[in-house]
Amino acid sequence: MDIAYYDKLGCLGEQASGRLIKECLSQVSEVDEDAVNLLLRVTAGHPYYLQLLCYKLFEQAREGTTAITYETIFQTIEEWLSTTDESRFLHLWDGKESADARRNKVILSAIAQLGRENHEVEYDHIFSAVCSIVQERDLVHLLEDLVAMGVLKHNQLHYALEVELCALWLRQHWPLSLALKEANFS
Repeated sequence: MDIAYYDKLGCLGEQASGRLIKECLSQVSEVDEDAVNLLLRVTAGHPYYLQLLCYKLFEQAREGTTAITYETIFQTIEEWLSTTDESRFLHLWDGKESADARRNKVILSAIAQLGRENHEVEYDHIFSAVCSIVQERDLVHLLEDLVAMGVLKHNQLHYALEVELCALWLRQHWPLSLALKEANFS
């Protein structure tokens, strides 16, 4: 009898992530500490996003970049975000049912849009933004699920996206106005 266990892979700690970035990229280029900090901030140590961005940076460095700086990484992130589709982020809002996924994506879009300044968004602001799509009792459960899945950070009545890269993508490709419009037609 075959038995499989589901085990959620969490984000790497800051030290482990920093060490991984430096060991990987220093093989092909000098790596500034500010560059490492930017990668850590936007990926939150998420292994999938670290691997994607580090691979891109590794390839660029092999093609001739002299040093991996904050500016190099910032530009790489901007280029990657402009060409990346939602398939890179589906796992963050994928729910138990298709309706959950659509509502989760709207909720995450609201948090990304409203959290532009300080990243954390109060529950009341989230509810006000999505109340036309998500009933309050459902919002509470969906937020709990997103926290349990490691997609959101939760501090009392404040929520923030764990992976800033996702917030940046949502703001660029699926802003709240579009999210609400599309959700109303679903």
